[in-house]
Amino acid sequence: MILPLRLVISFCFITSWLPENIKKAWANSDVILKQSYRELPKLISVCERCAKFEKGWVRKKKIALIESTNSGWDDLSCNWFAERDSSSPKETGSSE
Repeated sequence: MILPLRLVISFCFITSWLPENIKKAWANSDVILKQSYRELPKLISVCERCAKFEKGWVRKKKIALIESTNSGWDDLSCNWFAERDSSSPKETGSSE
């Protein structure tokens, strides 16, 4: 008699407790998603800066490796992006 009574009480407790906690969990998820959405532009700028840093670091390492094995080499790509960097599409109004 005691075991079925415990099961009934447990079932009632769980069924009354579970929906409320599910609502709270979804509300927390919604808040986190909204915060994440607002932080998205910051995240994009951080990722762009990291990518730019890594690209520059890898390029410097490659150039150092080339110069260690071939000191008389000529970097033909050193001026490829000079014009593009000086006039960005935002300044000129063109879109790529």
